[in-house]
Amino acid sequence: MTGRRIVVTRAREKADEMAEQLEALGARVVFCPTIRYLPPEEPDRLRSARIAEYDWILFTSPQGVACFFEQPGPPPRARIACIGPATAAALPQGVACEVLPDRYVAEGLLEALRAYPVEGMRILLPRAAEAREVLPETLRARGADVEVVPAYRTLPEDTLNPEVLVGPVDAVTFTSSSTVKAFHKLLAGRPLAGFPAAAIGPITAQTAVELGFPLLVTAPEHTIPGLLSALQGAFRGGQEG
Repeated sequence: MTGRRIVVTRAREKADEMAEQLEALGARVVFCPTIRYLPPEEPDRLRSARIAEYDWILFTSPQGVACFFEQPGPPPRARIACIGPATAAALPQGVACEVLPDRYVAEGLLEALRAYPVEGMRILLPRAAEAREVLPETLRARGADVEVVPAYRTLPEDTLNPEVLVGPVDAVTFTSSSTVKAFHKLLAGRPLAGFPAAAIGPITAQTAVELGFPLLVTAPEHTIPGLLSALQGAFRGGQEG
């Protein structure tokens, strides 16, 4: 990736590690934070959920893990399921993830949970205030009592880093649909052909395509290392072609 100009759209507090890995591969990184994290509008709901009794707690992001365990309370007695390895790695010491899917999307987590009876179970889902409903809706259809509690809010940034526009862009990395939507808004109607999307997974890729970004690559493994590996492969393919 030597000399490739890559835009990183993650929130400020999440961008450094990814940028360091890209720079180690020779890329020129342009920071353009598109979202920021804020506490939930009803923090008492999360505090109450932290000490309540559940059969399962499902985490769908490292941010959700961090916000949940920021609240005071003893270690949860519930069984833990995480949507992917980065989320599981965010769990505090002594809290184990019991279920980790092969596909790091909500549908993959639902598939993994099929091996466990959930009918009549109390399930907590601490997550972003705005998120896809496929996980709670499907679990409720299976007979579970699902409580969705906002653990944090994701809000779009309101300023585009002007450095994004001063040269050609080889790829824009998107790690969630919210980063795609926010970057699209920041571009304010500018042509999208010059901003090839590198998506961390199929949902993010679908959002990018629907909004009009050319899709460069979708990571087969929906992690930051998987995204970087997919980018390397895409650029090698372009050089060979």
